[in-house]
Amino acid sequence: MPRTLPLNVALRVAIAATGRHQKDIARRADINQWRLSRIVRNDVTPTPKERARLARILGKTVPELFGDEGVA
Repeated sequence: MPRTLPLNVALRVAIAATGRHQKDIARRADINQWRLSRIVRNDVTPTPKERARLARILGKTVPELFGDEGVA
């Protein structure tokens, strides 16, 4: 079983893989840029809707980005 990366690392890698700025991802996900920054730093927990939007935009599943805790 592959090792699950901590929230901030998996999310940072997924954002970087898009080649877009975090600001663009926040706008596309309809999340405040400041809040996305806090989510990436693991300072706040994203809501289920935020998790789903980020996963869709980044082309990942919720568990890939957020692990088992991301599954509601």
